[in-house]
Amino acid sequence: MSITQWVQDYVDYADWNLTDAQRVLKYLDRYPDEAPGVIIPYIFNNYPDALYNKNVFQRIITRIKGLDDAEELYHSLSDDLLKEQVIITIMSLGAPLLFWKYFNPSGARVHHEYVRELYTSLTPKQRKIYAVAALTLGGYLLQYLTPKQRTLKLCMLAVKNDGYALGYVPKRKRTDEIVEAAVSRSSSAMEYASEEQRIKFIELAVMGVEKSGLRRIGGFSDNDWKRPWAKEVFKVIGVDRKKELYKLWKNQRKQDANDWHNNFGR
Repeated sequence: MSITQWVQDYVDYADWNLTDAQRVLKYLDRYPDEAPGVIIPYIFNNYPDALYNKNVFQRIITRIKGLDDAEELYHSLSDDLLKEQVIITIMSLGAPLLFWKYFNPSGARVHHEYVRELYTSLTPKQRKIYAVAALTLGGYLLQYLTPKQRTLKLCMLAVKNDGYALGYVPKRKRTDEIVEAAVSRSSSAMEYASEEQRIKFIELAVMGVEKSGLRRIGGFSDNDWKRPWAKEVFKVIGVDRKKELYKLWKNQRKQDANDWHNNFGR
């Protein structure tokens, strides 16, 4: 850093007409070749709020993407810095492998809107390596594995987290066990079940499973009764059975509403 640059940094720091984000953007313009390992601690220690600015956020991510070895950057930062959520997010988006290899195993998270990007940015080989971690965060990520990589174990993990992930399970692997697990999470999974499985698991689809706190997992919505696949099932099982299921469903909905009211409606 030259004396001129140091003076410019101080002038920006003392200029109260500038926001922290503006100071940082000027700093980044002044040091286009400065390494992220220097930039990140400097900004965090002097202008931490600027890291939440969209332009600053993206500029740092771009610099990280230009690194030959992002792991070197990770190991150069302090443990305290690596625990900061904004740093975790910036570094993960700049080098997605860091999230799966370091941050996620340590219990760190990013906003759910970034998870798909972090997984799809991996190579096919890396996706296979981190498949369990990814599917634990979102079953829908199963679609980004090759059909061969979608083992029964991974398919089960996916549908246990997101029932509709059954749509990404290869048809020959949609066993009764996997379909039952999917329908237990979401009645929408029935769309991807076979005709026989739909009939077999219709009551589960309608009623859902036990409640988690006051929230029932799975079960029909009002619209589900009108879905094409549901109408086909009801044709097979008959009007009387449909009426029976509807009565059970209505009673359960009433009880769930009463439970909620008794806990929160007072």
